[in-house]
Amino acid sequence: MRHLICLCLLLSLSCQDEDTQTVCDTTDPVKNMGWLRNLTKYIQENPDDFFAVSITAYEYNGQSVFNVYDLVSSCAFCDLRDCFGNEFVPEDFNDFMANKTNERKIWCQKPELCL
Repeated sequence: MRHLICLCLLLSLSCQDEDTQTVCDTTDPVKNMGWLRNLTKYIQENPDDFFAVSITAYEYNGQSVFNVYDLVSSCAFCDLRDCFGNEFVPEDFNDFMANKTNERKIWCQKPELCL
């Protein structure tokens, strides 16, 4: 019984809930970042202009980077943004792809199609 309790405690400490991870110093970037809140609101209000947009956050070289991607787009990493909503262009795209970490979906227009 003692081993089971220790195992449960260990598992609970090792699992980090994605909702508690911070992105750009906030735990709810869609709600707390104006540009992101406005973008998601615009997408929701204009569903005919988009098919299935997802927004994914990554860490790269110590900063958060957002990938705004519409499923029907032919370019998966063409709309990268920084914490302020500005275009993010990595100096070396191959390095970015190889070294981006901590991937997490933060918003999906159509969750059933969110990849």
